[in-house]
Amino acid sequence: MIEDEFWNEARKRRNLFFLWFIGWMPFAAIYSALMKVVFGNESSIPIVSAFVIWSASWMFVESRIRKLSCPKCNAQAFKHCLFFMKDAKCQHCGYSFK
Repeated sequence: MIEDEFWNEARKRRNLFFLWFIGWMPFAAIYSALMKVVFGNESSIPIVSAFVIWSASWMFVESRIRKLSCPKCNAQAFKHCLFFMKDAKCQHCGYSFK
């Protein structure tokens, strides 16, 4: 049961990581338009600040995946976020997704 919860959480966090990556363009467009309406200028500060905010939050999402502990060996399960669930496994003990 704990293993299923672990893989469900890994899938959820991994999907959020990829969605956050894809979400950059719509987020930047909306944020930039909003800043143009609010400040009324055409400076690059709004887009740069949007990128900084987005990057910081994306790194936070990534760190949440890397902090997952394997339910078998209790060590850090993943080194990085770029994996498919069919290939997902613990970097220490090899415990893999079924």
